[in-house]
Amino acid sequence: MPKEANGEASPLIGGSERKMLETLGSYRGENKRAGLGTLPDVPVGGHPGNDHFYKQVEMAVRLTVMLSLIGCMVWLPEQTKAAGLGRFAQFAGLAGCLMCFFSTFSVGGVLNTASAGISGCFVACFNIWLLRGFFPDGVTPGMGFTSAPSLVGWVDLGIFNLLVLGFNCRMGFRMTSMAVNVGFMMCFLNPADKTVFSKDFKINPNGAAVSTFLGVCIGSLCAVLSVVLPYPMGWASSNMKAAGKTASEDTCKLFIAAVKYFKGATPNVLIERQMAQSDKLAAEIGGLGANISDAYVESLDIATQGTVRILYEKHASMLGQIFDILGALQIALTSEDFGPSHIACMDIIGEAAHDLVDAACLVLLRATEASEDGDIDAGEKDDLLAGEQKVAKALKALSAAFDDARKKFGKAVSKDLMSESFFVFCLSAFGRLVVEYSTVLRTNPPKGQPFTSEFIAADRKSVV
Repeated sequence: MPKEANGEASPLIGGSERKMLETLGSYRGENKRAGLGTLPDVPVGGHPGNDHFYKQVEMAVRLTVMLSLIGCMVWLPEQTKAAGLGRFAQFAGLAGCLMCFFSTFSVGGVLNTASAGISGCFVACFNIWLLRGFFPDGVTPGMGFTSAPSLVGWVDLGIFNLLVLGFNCRMGFRMTSMAVNVGFMMCFLNPADKTVFSKDFKINPNGAAVSTFLGVCIGSLCAVLSVVLPYPMGWASSNMKAAGKTASEDTCKLFIAAVKYFKGATPNVLIERQMAQSDKLAAEIGGLGANISDAYVESLDIATQGTVRILYEKHASMLGQIFDILGALQIALTSEDFGPSHIACMDIIGEAAHDLVDAACLVLLRATEASEDGDIDAGEKDDLLAGEQKVAKALKALSAAFDDARKKFGKAVSKDLMSESFFVFCLSAFGRLVVEYSTVLRTNPPKGQPFTSEFIAADRKSVV
């Protein structure tokens, strides 16, 4: 994988097919190195080390500066009052903690977490405002567990948590709303509590709920400012594209490595490498959803940005299915004894297996590249169609080769070829799934729906 100007690894999409295959470590691009076959230029998961080190240092500097500015409201009380910010000094501690909690490495990510925190806190504050409207003082001394305020309070707590956990809410919303609400309810149910709250359906500017809400708002605002200023640290939409490309490449690397290993004559330690790298790929694919979700906050799926995001959402789903196939394929790798029947079979189907995997990998990479701008033009459609035809041809050739291999054993189903049969099945499933994904992009690509349309239609997305 080539390096960008900032030193970070950038996924390889583009260039000749031969160059792609060589970079992925494919046998089809074989170029002997000191007697050894090619390996990927960059291993699955990247080179050892922390690729985000400099970003983390930059984030630490940004948060430190912002924390210092928040602290000045406490350290410089006279100047704070002169600036008209004296009322907010009491929220400095809460704001600083929440700022660190809400901060992320992208604009979409911080907007997602900050808006979730504010909306979650608002719901909790509104809940306690309603309760204090009907029961201004909550549970007072002398009231028992069966008193009306106590029973209503416990039922309210249970229903509130049930609704927050049951609905499709963001995790930041759940954490903030439940944490704040539990604190408020502890005050409401404690007869000895003297905390000041708004009551009788009137808002007390100095009440605990108002103060908490202001603290959360300040912390959220500071988190956004720390990521945006002096320049945006990154965009979730860009991270989404880069992560999607990397996951596609790493998927191809593991399929290519699996074919090369299975075509060997003896088992070796490379299977341990394969298994360890598959764990890294699982983490990559599992993390795609976060950037896709954050990209929605950046654009609200307006115009082509919505189409791009939906395409990568479809892409992530497809990669998840392919990874399941890869996991099944590795069962055949780990259980194979590399006996004479295996070697004889792979001598017949080995080249066809390489051809199928290489063709499918090229289609997967081209399809991923085509999703980047949200507009799959005629040239890209022609490339995808040509790739699909190559996969179909390679799939047919592998089926014919395996049929010839089975005939040499004198029976249609041979116990000695169970692992090889499963191997061919997994590669065929991989090729078919890639072709199905490519066909959807060519013929009926998914379209993004803007926020206004989804809101009016009361779609499945959660407003909170």
